[in-house]
Amino acid sequence: MREAAIISPDPRSDGGGVERMAWIQSRVLQQQGWHTSIVGPGNWPGKWHFRLGVDYLTLSRAATAAARARRPDLIVSNGYLGAGSSGRVPRVHVYHGTMVGDTRAEGPAIPRREHVRRTVAAGLAEAIAGHATRVVAVSHTVAAEAHRYYRVHVDAVIPNGIDTENFAPRDKLQARARLGLGASDKLALFVGRVQQRKGGDLVADAVRQAGYTLVVAGATSVPGAHNLGALGADTLPDAYAAADCLLFPSRYEGCSLVILEALACG
Repeated sequence: MREAAIISPDPRSDGGGVERMAWIQSRVLQQQGWHTSIVGPGNWPGKWHFRLGVDYLTLSRAATAAARARRPDLIVSNGYLGAGSSGRVPRVHVYHGTMVGDTRAEGPAIPRREHVRRTVAAGLAEAIAGHATRVVAVSHTVAAEAHRYYRVHVDAVIPNGIDTENFAPRDKLQARARLGLGASDKLALFVGRVQQRKGGDLVADAVRQAGYTLVVAGATSVPGAHNLGALGADTLPDAYAAADCLLFPSRYEGCSLVILEALACG
């Protein structure tokens, strides 16, 4: 049986967008008769890697080494993970966005030094990961960014997909009961990290002025909101089903899983 190694920022989780797509990639390959493994970079580099600005490249090379250790027939790498491939094993690299575009969207919400570190260090890792391989972008906008920022040629644009058997309409009251939410509350759902890039600075005031209660499904929390924490793909459909509306004030996205999942859940 053919072996594929898929590189994810966190192989144990499907809570983030890239992580969830890695699991989808795995299932699709399994349906095609492949045996798959999801691997990651392991431990976060030390403080000197961070200070010298080589932490992203270190993570990228570590993730590729973990993938090559599986002796696969194919490697699927994602984002800034995938640098250091020897070229002997076929590899497909997926851009879900660019670190440069992502960082620019954060604006003044992050310090200037972090802007430089992410743009240069993470951007370099992401650029290297996209060379000497077949490249996929999740949208034409992302493909244009990969060429503009990294001079990477994108071979195919393939929009994100979701599992419509899992992300499907569910009973609202039952979903609210499972999540501990009020049956009669007007609920507005925000999915993801509450950060500048995703418009997290806008949601609390907007929801309060509209007379809704804010529900956050993500790793960060908002004071006064129902904070559900980061939800996996098995629980996230309940959050969509429980909500009366979805908030999506994002300033930057490649091809949003949140929009696709919310539409699929009705």
